[in-house]
Amino acid sequence: MNYHKLFHWIASAVLALSTTMVFAQKSRIVSGIVSDQNGAPLAGVAVVIAGSHQGTTTGMKGDYSIKVTAEDVLVFSMIGYKEKQQRVGAYNKIDVTLDEDAILIEGTVITALGIKRSEKALGYSVSKVSNEAFTNSVSSNWLNGLSGKVAGLNFNSAAAGPSGSIRVTLRGESSLDPTKNEALFVIDGVPITNTMVGNGTAGSAYNSTSVDMPIDYGNGASDLNPDDIESVTVLKGASATALYGSRAANGAIIITTKSGKTTKGFGVTINSSFTWEDPGYWPDFQDRFGAGNRNSLAQETVYSYYKIAEEGLSKSSNHYAYGPEFKGQQFYQYGNIDENGQYYKSEWKARDWYKGFYKTGLTYMNSVSIDGSNGKGTSGRLSYSDTRNDWITPNSGYERQVLSASFSSPVGKYVNLNAKVTYNRKTSDNLPMSGYGRATIPGALVWSSPNIDQNWWRNYKQVIEEYDYTRNNAFYSNADSPYLQAYEQLNTMDRDRVYGTASVSVDITKHLNLMLRAGLDFSSDLRTQRKPWGSKSYQYGQYKEMIISQREVNTDFLLKYDNTFGDFTVTGMFGGNIMNQGYSRYSQTAVALEIPDEYTLSNATSTLQTNSWRSEKQINSLYGVAQIGYKDYAYLDLTGRNDWSSTLDPRWNSYFYPSVSLSILFSSIFDMGKHVDMLKLRGSWAKVGNDTDAYAIESYYTNSKFGGGVILPTTISSAEIKPEMTRSWEVGVEGKFFKGRLGFDITGYISDSYNQILTAPVDPATGFYNTFINAGLITNKGLEISLTGRPVYNKNFKWDVAVVYSRNKNEVVELAEGVDSWQIAKLNQAQVLAMPGGTLGAIYGTGFARVPEGTVITMEDGSLKDISGEILFDKETGNPVVDKATMKYLGETQNKWKGGITNTISYRNFRLFVQVDGAFGGRAYSNTASILSMTGKLKNTLEGRYDGIIGDGYCYDSSTGSYSKNTTVAKSISYYYDQWYARENVEANIYRTDYIKLREVRLEYNFPSKLLAKTKFLTGASIGFFATNLAMWTKWPQFDPEVACMDGSSITTGLEAASFPMTRSYGVNLKLKF
Repeated sequence: MNYHKLFHWIASAVLALSTTMVFAQKSRIVSGIVSDQNGAPLAGVAVVIAGSHQGTTTGMKGDYSIKVTAEDVLVFSMIGYKEKQQRVGAYNKIDVTLDEDAILIEGTVITALGIKRSEKALGYSVSKVSNEAFTNSVSSNWLNGLSGKVAGLNFNSAAAGPSGSIRVTLRGESSLDPTKNEALFVIDGVPITNTMVGNGTAGSAYNSTSVDMPIDYGNGASDLNPDDIESVTVLKGASATALYGSRAANGAIIITTKSGKTTKGFGVTINSSFTWEDPGYWPDFQDRFGAGNRNSLAQETVYSYYKIAEEGLSKSSNHYAYGPEFKGQQFYQYGNIDENGQYYKSEWKARDWYKGFYKTGLTYMNSVSIDGSNGKGTSGRLSYSDTRNDWITPNSGYERQVLSASFSSPVGKYVNLNAKVTYNRKTSDNLPMSGYGRATIPGALVWSSPNIDQNWWRNYKQVIEEYDYTRNNAFYSNADSPYLQAYEQLNTMDRDRVYGTASVSVDITKHLNLMLRAGLDFSSDLRTQRKPWGSKSYQYGQYKEMIISQREVNTDFLLKYDNTFGDFTVTGMFGGNIMNQGYSRYSQTAVALEIPDEYTLSNATSTLQTNSWRSEKQINSLYGVAQIGYKDYAYLDLTGRNDWSSTLDPRWNSYFYPSVSLSILFSSIFDMGKHVDMLKLRGSWAKVGNDTDAYAIESYYTNSKFGGGVILPTTISSAEIKPEMTRSWEVGVEGKFFKGRLGFDITGYISDSYNQILTAPVDPATGFYNTFINAGLITNKGLEISLTGRPVYNKNFKWDVAVVYSRNKNEVVELAEGVDSWQIAKLNQAQVLAMPGGTLGAIYGTGFARVPEGTVITMEDGSLKDISGEILFDKETGNPVVDKATMKYLGETQNKWKGGITNTISYRNFRLFVQVDGAFGGRAYSNTASILSMTGKLKNTLEGRYDGIIGDGYCYDSSTGSYSKNTTVAKSISYYYDQWYARENVEANIYRTDYIKLREVRLEYNFPSKLLAKTKFLTGASIGFFATNLAMWTKWPQFDPEVACMDGSSITTGLEAASFPMTRSYGVNLKLKF
């Protein structure tokens, strides 16, 4: 399909229709001002000619102007106010006052199963975010726009490539398996698949010995077009999500997409954005010394890349940076060979050895939407968007096209039909590998040196004989050249995805309604991987093709009864759901290529390796709801759901979970004065179950890579596995004052997750390594606070403020019997371990050898000094001593608290949005900082280069068993720092991840309605300039302190292997409405 032609055709048609409008009657300009009951001007009020698509919106002063005839009727509408109509007649100026709509002011939200509820009736915490909040800026993943705006909502991004997968959690971690801690995503009432699927061979970004590393292909939620989203509701607790079943035990993100117009006519919106992103927040590089080792203070290392016999120089292309200082001297360096094969010298100087590889990334996003209505209930919307990304590494990026349609129409008086469907096409010619490995760009760059020119990397190909290729990394023998990776080790993707829903609603009686709904989410990926001849891990190359298909089908029914009995309102619901999931993966690999650079399966030198996997899973569910309201005082909700899961034994595959919530409105019970809009106390309790993966309780053989072969199972299956369960308690108080100008929401919660489904070790004599068991208890306790305010609100100026704060305390109460610790992630000697009494984010690792506790020495003046815990140094060398045998507790990956503040300031036609957020109390291990430091490339290794260094600590004399102050000068400065910052010395490479970010700024100008009226076709126009990550305050040594890495098909935190840089982005956005 030619998307460019489609886009241009739609845009041309829209403009043609808009500019050829004619008026049969004599027309004139009518203007006026729209204000509220207090006389304050209302900006953004829709002013539409009834029965047509012509209209405009009011400016910041509430002013409008529109071309009309005497027979026209103007319709004035705005959310939160009652609609008003006015016939034009002979008037040339029409001023209008809109009355507040009490129902809308109270607010409604979309809750579980797509049910719209009044906020005041809810007994649990919800947060609603409008489209504007996540479209202020444009990024690879629209979810970035939610960061820092919702209390308790956490994002982890792996910084692994342009696709920008994000792991979303709510209220902490509740499972030992990171893949089971993510929130459920629901679009228009139907769950979608949001899992990440790796490339099938790479386990983790932490595994530096792997021949392949993870590739970020993106997850399901990132594929959405943000312009199609109307709003997002965040359901945090189990009470809020109980009706979605086990998949929503960790909360849910409810996405409501846009529908057609509610008034008669049609409208067109065109939205175009251009974003450029610059890599930033670099390590603190030193630019004084080049490649080489300084083994002693007396030795001045002579550098020469080439061995020149007549000068007696030896090749020294060392990837450590303890060589000669840059003083303009001349050396034989890489590339110093002329056309006659003669070597020559060039200046010894600092070059752009690391940053120079990266470039400015560009993203173009264009969308057009058409929506309309016949004014009698039938409405529709059609949208198309095109996104093109050229990322910060050469030859990487993606393209994405999204086509969406929605339709709603009554059929007679009692039946209503609704349908929405989206087709998503995403392609990439290359997605880089991530982590620290032989075939990752960050893994290669950290071993370069300050004197290396980026252009020298490009000369990686040598042809020795016909078809005898080598690809060399002249500066580090254990990794491929980053340019080889960028231009030849390609990882491609072609993804087609369709998701949507169709429903019919039937009013059986005045009080009884039946809804039938079906939803589909289907995706198919074709992926390829290329390894050229001479790659470090593939001497004769490799080529791989993989097809991955995912399918989820949901079918629902919901019978709903509403009625009022005196002072009581009663709503009862009974429904059911069948969820069917299917997954398949099939790959073929040519492990060596006959002819170089010929990437086809038929070019294999031997039999193809094949691998396949297919799974099916189904959950059948029945659920019921009872909602009882008394006057406007109190609301009680009772829910119950029973699931039958195909993944569990029939004895245990049925599990029931109830919930109860209560909301009491004291502002309705007591007269609190005109300034109190609402004061509510709420509380809830829920119990939610969770099953396991398909076939987890079965013993089965798996296919080997070679046809006809099988692999024996290594885990003992167990039919005794029962569902995991989570209990949660929540209490909160919520208030709104001064007609919505001030508000607060405070929530406290506790949750227990028990019966964790774990794999426990068994005696290898059984022929197995593990078995499945139910064990473990994880608790989370937390506090969430949200504050909103409008300090200033007058005719020309409006200032809105929102503040969020969240704090969560996680504890591992118990594990399985006989299991003392559970490894969640590991890199070098750093581990994230769960231990009873600890948390799911505790970091352990080796560190400095230290003086034992209770050690006291006598000082020269006779006084006693306790030197417990002081760092030990080697008395002979002066180098620090590392204890490689003892694992120490070194901190928590989980932040103690997070917060954010947003300010929206409107003045006349201008709007300024500023967001600042931060997190405090966390720590992480940095492999990047370790390597750059121990190899002398950062400023923290400049001390002692000429005069040596004396470490602050003590030495141990084994002959006397005594300790003394270290006075030994470490003369081999490279050895000293190699010990201090060694990757095995985890303690020295742990850093605080506290940060404060100026995350987002947007300045927008809305063109005046009078000016738009003169165009005769524009009803709205705005231009905005935005930036993200403009400034950051942190002690994290490089890039993004919100550190995480890809680990299989999930993202784990606390260990940074080798990340791509964080970027600052700048952009411009133009929106036109017709």
